[in-house]
Amino acid sequence: MVGLLNIVPRYLPRYGMAPEWARATRPLVLVYIGIAFAVALIFRADVDAQGGAYATGVLVLMSSAAIAVTLAMHKKRQNWQVFLIISAVFAYTNFAHSRGKSRWLSCATNRIARRTKCHSCFSVVPA
Repeated sequence: MVGLLNIVPRYLPRYGMAPEWARATRPLVLVYIGIAFAVALIFRADVDAQGGAYATGVLVLMSSAAIAVTLAMHKKRQNWQVFLIISAVFAYTNFAHSRGKSRWLSCATNRIARRTKCHSCFSVVPA
C-alpha cells in the first residue's frame, strides 16, 4: 500500500490516469483500505487458509532460483558445489513443508506460472 501511495498521487494524475482527487493522500488511503476490506469479505479471506499456499510459493520460487544459480555456476566452472548444497536445503525444506498439502503446491505453482487463477486458494480450510 505504501508503494501505491507514493506512485499514484505523484505520477498518475499528471498523465491523466487518475482523477485529481487522487493527488490527496488521505482520501486515497481510505479508498485502498475500502478495496482491501471488500476483497477480504468477498473472497472470505483467511490468513491461515492462504498462508500455507503463500509460504509454498515462496519456497518454490527460492528453490528454483537456487537451482538456476547452481546451474549457472556449474556452467562457468566455478565453485558450484556450495550452491548445490543450498539448493538441496531449499528443495528439502520445500518437500518437508509441502508433504501432504498438494493443494498448497498446486496453488503456489499456479501463482508463479501466472497461467491460471487458483480459486481453491481462496477457500477456507476446514479445521
